Amino acid sequence: MQHLYDNAVVEDLQRDFITADGKLSVAVRMVDENQMMGVIAQIQSDEVEFPYVILSRVGGDTIDQNLKNFTMMHRGVPAVFEPTKNEFYHEKWIPIELGYDITVVGTNTAQIDEVLRELQFKYINMFYLTIRLPYESDRKIRFGIISTGDPPERGRMASGHMEDGHLYIATLPTECIGAGIVDYRKVKLKRLEGQINLVDPTTHHTAVHTSED
Repeated sequence: MQHLYDNAVVEDLQRDFITADGKLSVAVRMVDENQMMGVIAQIQSDEVEFPYVILSRVGGDTIDQNLKNFTMMHRGVPAVFEPTKNEFYHEKWIPIELGYDITVVGTNTAQIDEVLRELQFKYINMFYLTIRLPYESDRKIRFGIISTGDPPERGRMASGHMEDGHLYIATLPTECIGAGIVDYRKVKLKRLEGQINLVDPTTHHTAVHTSED
């Protein structure tokens, strides 16, 4: 499910860098550890256009102890009723610690500074995004992303760039608030039978009515 958060952050950043003619002025890509070496190889060979923004997920598997709720994690709460199959689901929720390192790669510091400036203003306050759950429930989850407050980490990396053989990088750490993973447990509906005593107000006679639910 964590990939839903990844896609939401990447797609939102891509919208920020779309030019008037519909093109991306800054390439944005989400990578994991397995893909990182391939991206670095492309950068070292100058096979990408700069500036370039790389997102890498931080965490996503650790339970957020500040938001942990035993009932929500183990039993869940009533959430979904499927009228066609007459099925009922409980939604279970585990809050997670999730964040993203947003790395800007450019050919010079001025290029880095301009993109980094936009990112710092974007995430200096809580920025909210929404994901839609593709599971039993047709609902959305709203979560926030904000800069951790730590200064961007700057550096250089070797490349095939013609000027000095180096590219400049700066990484902005962010964290997500309200992120979690969900699961749905099917609950069996029980059929109840009973009787209701009805009193006729004119005769005061009692009538028995049997009902099924």
